[in-house]
Amino acid sequence: MRTNFIEYTGLFLLGLLSSFGLFVVSPVLSLWVKQFGASYEEIGYFFTAYSSVWVFLQIYAGHLADRYGRKRFILIGLLIYGFFAFSCSQAHNFTQLLFFRMMQGAGLGLFGPAALGLVGGFKEKGRSFAIYRVYAGVGMIFGPLVGGFIGDIKLSYPFVVSAIASLLAISSLFFVEEAESKGKDFGFFRSIGSMLKLKGFLLISLAAFIAEMCFASFNIVIPVVGESLHFSTK
Repeated sequence: MRTNFIEYTGLFLLGLLSSFGLFVVSPVLSLWVKQFGASYEEIGYFFTAYSSVWVFLQIYAGHLADRYGRKRFILIGLLIYGFFAFSCSQAHNFTQLLFFRMMQGAGLGLFGPAALGLVGGFKEKGRSFAIYRVYAGVGMIFGPLVGGFIGDIKLSYPFVVSAIASLLAISSLFFVEEAESKGKDFGFFRSIGSMLKLKGFLLISLAAFIAEMCFASFNIVIPVVGESLHFSTK
């Protein structure tokens, strides 16, 4: 059966709103951390702590989502991410902000692989992934634009908008049906071991690592440098 319009609507909402919720804080995140007297070194630790949580969690979360339900993990992940996005806007010190941001990382670690698994379960995988990634890219483009404008009013506002967008992304789950996981379950460690033996997989992973490292670095540096040049967040 071909993927229908209603399911494409779900992909649109999931890709656009979840990506928008992630990237709307990009222009102000480094500056918001600095409000609590954090040094540049501490800002780096702050970003690393968030990324480390979701990176290592998603390795196993994808396996669990296949076993216990991808939509369930998307729901839980988006709820956690949205709640702690709002909590970041209410933080009173650097320690609170660090904890809230790490919990956001946990939400992303649960949501991210489950979302990809849900999209991959569609019969027309190529088209479904294309639509999902296109709208995720649109959210990535307009998230920082909106975040910069509202962050110019108050630095905490992008976090509130991030929370709203993340929670609205849950509505996408009403439009898509989850395909049953096919194939044998060889177990988590056996599956990981099999993948690590594939040269192509390792090369793709290395390329993705380098690209993400560059992207994350600029995500920290650009707002800080912009502030030193007296640029507004906008």
